[in-house]
Amino acid sequence: MLVAVKTLKDPNLSARKDFQREAELLTNLQHDHIVKFYGVCVDGDPLIMVFEYMKHGDLNKFLRAHGPDAMILVDGQPLQSNGELGLSQMLHIASQIASGMVYLGSQHFVHRDLATRNCLVGNGLLVKIGDFGMSRDIYSSDYYRRGSWASSDHAGGNASSYEVHACW
Repeated sequence: MLVAVKTLKDPNLSARKDFQREAELLTNLQHDHIVKFYGVCVDGDPLIMVFEYMKHGDLNKFLRAHGPDAMILVDGQPLQSNGELGLSQMLHIASQIASGMVYLGSQHFVHRDLATRNCLVGNGLLVKIGDFGMSRDIYSSDYYRRGSWASSDHAGGNASSYEVHACW
């Protein structure tokens, strides 16, 4: 079985805590469009996370290889074109990412770095969201706080209270 391995590049205490938090988060996420997490190795350095292998790599590179300008010229001759994606294929990709994001929302998590570089492509145009290093529980204290504001109409000191919630 092929697997993908993520290693911790910077072993400082803060990075270790983030790495551990990401591993704990991933153990609780189970969805068809979230990359499968197999486990973590914390014996010695570097710390390692093990994931399912996605044959075609990240979505950013995949889209570039299948875009309208994907034809590469070598010595004036076209190399190989991977074929441009059609509208139905692009919609299929987008719907899979949306499905994964809906699932994350149902689990009260915000990805915070959703980008094509953080989505992976497998066989049959299967797309999964990965790289949860910046994800947060939307109910943690850094996503919910009380505050106050005053509009220009009420500059005399009459402030209204408000609550800040995560938005995506």
